[in-house]
Amino acid sequence: MADILTIRTDELAHETIEGETIVIDMRRQAYFRLEGAAAAAWQLLAAGVTGERLLAQLQRAFPDRADDIAAALPGFLSDLRAHELTVAGSEEAAALPEIAGGAYTGLVLHSFADLEEILWVDPVHDVDDATGWPTLPAA
Repeated sequence: MADILTIRTDELAHETIEGETIVIDMRRQAYFRLEGAAAAAWQLLAAGVTGERLLAQLQRAFPDRADDIAAALPGFLSDLRAHELTVAGSEEAAALPEIAGGAYTGLVLHSFADLEEILWVDPVHDVDDATGWPTLPAA
């Protein structure tokens, strides 16, 4: 039986809008962005899917780039695991969400650490009184 993959649900917020997924990991205080095929893969992973089925669905959505997807998917899944964004699932989705093809821009997880300080600031209490959000008070 193939291993089922899914996204971690604790302390993780994500939203997909117009083919772009934003992920905020409160546990690791990190922010991620996925677009195109990577955002589509995220939607499939959120449902719970085997690696083989994930590959097949992505290749169906991006048929002209099937070989590129097959080559990139192991590295992409490795990046998700390295950032502790995926976990072993217990049940595969019977029906997977519909994913749109479009232009293939690769399977890339964009990670942003430069926003970490702003993401974790309390906008009511942790701002400079004179300049306001998003300026932090002098240390």
